[in-house]
Amino acid sequence: MSTKQKNYWPLVSVIIPFYNVKNYIKNTLESVNNQVYKNIEIILVNDGSTDNSLKVVKEFLSKCKFKYTLYSQKNSGVSAARNKGLSLSSGEYVVFVDSDDLLSPQYINKMYETIKENDFSMVICGFNTFRDDGLIYRNKFIIEEPDSLASIEIMNRFLTRKIKISICSLMVKKDVIEKYKIRFASGYKYSEDMHFIWKLLAHVERVGVISSPLYYYRWRDSSAMANFNDSRLDGLYLMKDIEKYYEKYCKDFAKKFKKYGIARWVWATLWQSACALSYNEFKYFSNKIMASAMMKKLEDFPDIRVRLSSKIYRYNNYLYYLFIRKIAQLKDIKRINNNRILYILLRI
Repeated sequence: MSTKQKNYWPLVSVIIPFYNVKNYIKNTLESVNNQVYKNIEIILVNDGSTDNSLKVVKEFLSKCKFKYTLYSQKNSGVSAARNKGLSLSSGEYVVFVDSDDLLSPQYINKMYETIKENDFSMVICGFNTFRDDGLIYRNKFIIEEPDSLASIEIMNRFLTRKIKISICSLMVKKDVIEKYKIRFASGYKYSEDMHFIWKLLAHVERVGVISSPLYYYRWRDSSAMANFNDSRLDGLYLMKDIEKYYEKYCKDFAKKFKKYGIARWVWATLWQSACALSYNEFKYFSNKIMASAMMKKLEDFPDIRVRLSSKIYRYNNYLYYLFIRKIAQLKDIKRINNNRILYILLRI
């Protein structure tokens, strides 16, 4: 390899949509600015913010050491904003960052090093969730570092939740996105990121895996993931779309996804609804997502927790409701007792 090739650091596009995050986006941009990897461009898409977010961003960019693009549009949702960011990006690789989150300084560097050393098209890393008081919700990432997996194995692990992938915990070659015209599903508020990830996985041969957490999600009571309403049904429609997509592009996995894909989404969403809703609201919502039929599909699911909780629901949905809420309560107590170290870990 020539000296020139050794020293070549391709441009990485960091796409950040933002909407009404005046209290958070400066810290997010600081964590981008502190990246060890230096050849990046920041693509910021203002999705019709009505607070001072745009002002905060402009003040920060006036001192930013990286190349950047700032674009404003009327409020159209995060999918439309991410798609706009993709159209404005010129990097060889792409990462997505949410406008209230934080990055390890090694976030881009470690993912690119893994891609470069193994000639991957895509790499994923671990991530954690944190609250403003510094409490960390640790996400288990059941695989040793360093490693890589064939796409079919990643699909299996992703489907069975033996590995977790977030839209913000991956780096992908932009060529893959453009070749297969992959875009976020505009007009949907939930699961549009999972929809995008499933499409990516259909078109890569191997995926690099970094188990250590390089990305930190901020949990806010007002954030999209903290609220629960009928918009959650978006995920049901998008998972049905992935069924059709895999029948066309990934026949080797299509049968397994058809068996478990929608049912596994229903299982996760049912769990969330039990934590967020009153029992009457929970019953109403569970009927909308065809919970009884979907839980039956999971009677031979590989994860015993899924099998057991599905059986409990089918036996008595009120018992299931109480069971899930009790588990959630116990988890919160454990997290509060054990995890107040966020800012030390990030060192920012």
